[in-house]
Amino acid sequence: MILFWTVLAATAVMVGWGGLRLIVPMLQEGGLLRPNYRGCQVPVGAGLILALAPGMALGPVLWWSIWAGRGAGAGEERFALLLALTGSALGFLGFVDDALGSHAARGWRGHWRALWREGRLTTGGLKAIGGGAAALLSAAALQPSPGATPWMVVPDALLIALGANLVNLLDLRPGRALKGFLLLLLLLWASAGWSDGGVVWRSLPVALLALLCLPGDLKGRFMLGDTGANALGAAWGLLAARHLTLPLKVAAVAALAALHWYAERHSLTEVIQRVPWLRSLDQWGRGEEVEEKD
Repeated sequence: MILFWTVLAATAVMVGWGGLRLIVPMLQEGGLLRPNYRGCQVPVGAGLILALAPGMALGPVLWWSIWAGRGAGAGEERFALLLALTGSALGFLGFVDDALGSHAARGWRGHWRALWREGRLTTGGLKAIGGGAAALLSAAALQPSPGATPWMVVPDALLIALGANLVNLLDLRPGRALKGFLLLLLLLWASAGWSDGGVVWRSLPVALLALLCLPGDLKGRFMLGDTGANALGAAWGLLAARHLTLPLKVAAVAALAALHWYAERHSLTEVIQRVPWLRSLDQWGRGEEVEEKD
């Protein structure tokens, strides 16, 4: 198992390193630019590499594992495929929002209001519906056997969907979404138990890809956009669904739901500004003062 995930992580980083240098100029030349919080036009959707690199790396790694007779086992390879597909699906929906979305409707309430009251499907609404469906399918595929209790799919699907949206909510300042994802990953490692080495190795590809993107995001060279935030958050949710016990899953879902409820009514940036250690963590690596409000 360790060799399989190490090779997959190394391959994903190589794909990500090369792809990032191609994708950012492509976005710029294609005019996919958005103003950041300071009003500067920045390429958005660079998180596309986070959605694509795991899947692009998996093909040659699977070929190598079969050819060399070093397969990690059907369970590991199946989970790696599910991780890649889930990140790609949620990342694609985020890319649609990055490319075509507007700010006419904001938050879940705004998107549902547009759909039910006005009969208008926003890209955010499409992301919510499609993301929910993708989370359900991924959670169903994660179940250990066809005879597993159907309701066990619910907390797993909520972890994936809410995880994707939480990282998206954090993507308001350079580096914040990536730092938030890495902090969530550390909490997952601690909650699942440091003795459970599987969670560390299975999260290695996406963790290294996040670190690869961190310098450029911090310096404002590009924005991950919903594309990258959704892919990262969905990967975290799937890993949490794979490794947490049921009581911890329920606690995590409750905490995520509470954060979403709060974010619908208040500014997360204001909270970060009021808490000294959060403000320091948010500021680290950026070297500039952030504004008080979103």
